[in-house]
Amino acid sequence: HVFGGMGTDGQVRRICRHLGIEDRLETEPCYDTIMDAESGRRVTLPFGRNACTYKWSRSLESMLPGVDVSREIDGYLDKLYDLTQQEPLYSLRQTTDDYTLPDTSLTAKKLIEDSISNPLLRTAMAYLSIFYGGREDSPALLHALIGCAHINGTYTFRNGSIGFANLLAEVVTANGG
Repeated sequence: HVFGGMGTDGQVRRICRHLGIEDRLETEPCYDTIMDAESGRRVTLPFGRNACTYKWSRSLESMLPGVDVSREIDGYLDKLYDLTQQEPLYSLRQTTDDYTLPDTSLTAKKLIEDSISNPLLRTAMAYLSIFYGGREDSPALLHALIGCAHINGTYTFRNGSIGFANLLAEVVTANGG
């Protein structure tokens, strides 16, 4: 099982820290590796937004001559990260009495269409949809929350996800659940 949000200050890591189980998790990062076709040199990319922009731009620029891939991807990522700020739980921010639910009327498809002009690049950016079932009418907020979690660092459990489930169950039971 590969999951996002476990980077240094990722949202899943912060939740685990809050629950007191962070130090008991057995995880390891799943780094992306790209290869330069000409030299055969492999490069392991760090996690995070900048690495993502670099990775996508490098892999797509030769397929899209004349398209400023970095600029389009940066604009798209700006919108993803802005959307995540609508949801206080994503960053474990306290809500106020006047809190309203985030707008979910913007769809993932519309977000991508409004952010990226090139149709082939739109298709490439829709890859995040595999993490939530791939429906065009899925809220852009869901697309952003899941996408940014993966961009900020993907991890795997060393001994399977059952250990994580057991840790969560311990916390629930210890708190009367």
